[in-house]
Amino acid sequence: MELYSEELACALRSISDVDLEVIALKGEQTGRAPGLLAIFAFFFRATWFLLRNSRKYDVVHFGDFVLFPLAILDRWLCRSRVRCMTVYGLDLTFGRKKGLLPAIYRRFVKFSASQGSAVDCYIAISQFTGNLAESVGLGPVVVVPLGIRMENFEMAREEIDAKKREQFVFYLGRVVRRKGALWFAENVLPRFNGELKFVVAGRFYSSEEREYLSGLPNVEVLGQVPHVEALSYRKRAVATIMPNIRVENSADVEGFGLTALEAPAAGSILIASRLEGIEDAVMDGVTGLLAEAGDSADWEKKLREVLTWDDEKRCEFIRNARETLQMNYTWQLVAQRTVDAYRTSFDRKRLS
Repeated sequence: MELYSEELACALRSISDVDLEVIALKGEQTGRAPGLLAIFAFFFRATWFLLRNSRKYDVVHFGDFVLFPLAILDRWLCRSRVRCMTVYGLDLTFGRKKGLLPAIYRRFVKFSASQGSAVDCYIAISQFTGNLAESVGLGPVVVVPLGIRMENFEMAREEIDAKKREQFVFYLGRVVRRKGALWFAENVLPRFNGELKFVVAGRFYSSEEREYLSGLPNVEVLGQVPHVEALSYRKRAVATIMPNIRVENSADVEGFGLTALEAPAAGSILIASRLEGIEDAVMDGVTGLLAEAGDSADWEKKLREVLTWDDEKRCEFIRNARETLQMNYTWQLVAQRTVDAYRTSFDRKRLS
């Protein structure tokens, strides 16, 4: 969410007819969400900004669904202005969890959906997220997939040296149940009888789970790694994987999956689950390969297919994947599609 807001703002500034002003609340250096005091201070600052500029701007774009009260305030201040809001997935499903806060949040979502005219357009980061938004009564919805900065992966532009490729698959991300790292280690890796090693990098939320995963055959657990080190592992791996699985009655969903863009940008072959927002992030057979979520046989099939590729085919696939990313998944494209959504919403409002 923070990355989206920062990258979108940067790209919007490069569009000549966009006069942009950003009111932002930065996260903590540790990566944690801001505290309640910081959140209340931001609401006060944003409210004061809207009051002072009630007639100045044509569009207000809210980058977080919890800012909906500000959209209601802005409707009262300036009904003619277009209000857009980005939705990501988890912000729409938090109410599915058990407990007091999720129960309150469910009512907040229901109330927000009843205030239809407060937001003129919801910008969803994937078709899956767009469907979620419509299922809770939000709309109209425009799908604008996320982008990537290809220059952050420039060291991957050189063709892969096949001699440096090693017999392991690489996972990078949060190590939680739905992400599937543990599922892969237990259900797919044993099918290769020691032929493949599984390297896991990312944040663990359970020390017991980390110890268990570390103790499995042919698994190496790294923990969190720097960006440059992650690039090196991706380049050397047989494949980078996103083995997400379905978890019944879970509020945790994959709204998009930036790893699906980062892996091919880094010069890696991507294999990912055909699930939720990942399908918007992967062009099957072009930027990566999709395997059926939770189907160990299909995952084995896709991996064995990649293992048969010679150096020339691997290099060609990676080169085509990177070119496709450059044409379809840049932040400049995200910004232009977002401006198009502003204009469409403005025209719709003017005609209504």
